[in-house]
This record gives sequence, structure tokens and C-alpha cells, in this order.
Amino acid sequence: MIVVFGGSYQGKTDFAKERFGLSDEDIYECGGCDIDFSRRCIDHLERTVLSRLQADLPVFDWFDEHMDEFRDKIIICDDICCGVVPIEKLLRLYRDNVGKQMQIFCREADEVWRVYAGLGEMLKGPGKEKS
Repeated sequence: MIVVFGGSYQGKTDFAKERFGLSDEDIYECGGCDIDFSRRCIDHLERTVLSRLQADLPVFDWFDEHMDEFRDKIIICDDICCGVVPIEKLLRLYRDNVGKQMQIFCREADEVWRVYAGLGEMLKGPGKEKS
């Protein structure tokens, strides 16, 4: 599993395309409660978390049930855990759930990349010390 994360509009998808040789057809863009695991890359994972919360469906149990399907994927996620804490309860829960799920994925990942202004920084991977 490879995880790529960073703020909105920081160039994560373009970075992943170039770094990992992805085409548009390789990328599934999340937008609902389920994910198409037939693609190499899953983009905007945070949207699936929000959709599942809005539909009052399990989040962590669902991701855990599908962990084997995520293992050979490139996962791209907006970092929504920084900045002002939302007033609305659902949005606070969304922020919290995305952060916790990303911690799980980053622990399991072979590589973790943070992208800022189109520049990727490897946080975990070959040649990186584990902490």
C-alpha cells in the first residue's frame, strides 16, 4: 500500500500520476459509500468516509473488512485534520474519522508521501528510518 496525502489542491493526484506511472483510467475517484477496487489508485478517500457517516454506515469496520483490497493500492487523501475545528458535529466526526483511518493506513503502508505545492516528501518507505 502506498499513501499520498496533503492539503486540498496541492497536486497530490498529479504527483501520484508522475511518480507511480498512473493514467486517468488507473484512478478511481471516491464519491460514495463504496469503492471500486479494480483500479490501481483510490483518490479522495476522505469522501468515502464522509459518505458513510452521512448514511449512518460503519466507517472503521468497513475499512477493516476491506483492508486486503487496499494493500496493493495507491491511496490519495486530502489532509482535513488541520486548521479550524468545525462547529457542526458531523464535520468534527468526519475530520476525526479521516485522521484515525489515515493513521491506520499509514501504519500498514509500505510508503507514505506528503505532497505540498506539488512536491512529494517521503515520510515512510525504502531507506527511511521507522519510528
